Amino acid sequence: IKDGVFEDPAIDIVLGYHNWPPLEAGKVGYTEGAVFAASDFFDITLKGVSGHAAHPHTTVDTITAAAYFITQLQTIVSREIAPIDPAVVSIGQIEGGTARNIIASEVRLSGGIRGQSTEVMKRVEETMRRLLDGIKAGMRVDYELDYRLAVPVLRNDKAILDRVLSSARGILGDENVELLPSYSMGSEDLAFFTERFPSAHLRIGSKIDGLDTMLHKANYDCNEVAIPTAVRAVSQAAADLLA
Repeated sequence: IKDGVFEDPAIDIVLGYHNWPPLEAGKVGYTEGAVFAASDFFDITLKGVSGHAAHPHTTVDTITAAAYFITQLQTIVSREIAPIDPAVVSIGQIEGGTARNIIASEVRLSGGIRGQSTEVMKRVEETMRRLLDGIKAGMRVDYELDYRLAVPVLRNDKAILDRVLSSARGILGDENVELLPSYSMGSEDLAFFTERFPSAHLRIGSKIDGLDTMLHKANYDCNEVAIPTAVRAVSQAAADLLA
């Protein structure tokens, strides 16, 4: 986008796909409307005063503050966001301290936010900042927050999706094109394209019988049947759309 690739020549339609371990290999799945969530990322550094663990009153304890903050963070979804609006707030990394008998001067937290609307994403960010201000006032720690907008919601255009599904059914068979029970709270940077152009996105089945896995799990493995399935479905859709 930044390099102008979509301007010369002009783009009419965008097609995308993603392998999907819960879905039987050889099948393609789809959802109407929202497919993947928006996501933002954050890094937080809590700053206090280090000291000997035997004299905690002379320190400002960032590990204790981090523990309180992480607990409070989990109340955002349950108490700040309407139950019918999906949202996820996760801390994926925490680092702090140098020894068991030294109170840490810094703790670093990294995580992410996911949601299905701009309003939800903004509310979560605002609440996170308020909680950090509360920890600062209540536990005397200072903080630095690096908050980054990542990707928007990925949505299917109904008219394009209908045509893509027709093509997929024609080449794979009706029984191999499946409406999925829900969208995913995962994220996909194809969303930068789908918010600009009429688009359709499929999920390609890559299930391996006997293997309980999912994308980004440590035991992940891909059923390569997904590759020819994707090639057939998406290339047929492209040919039909061009015709």
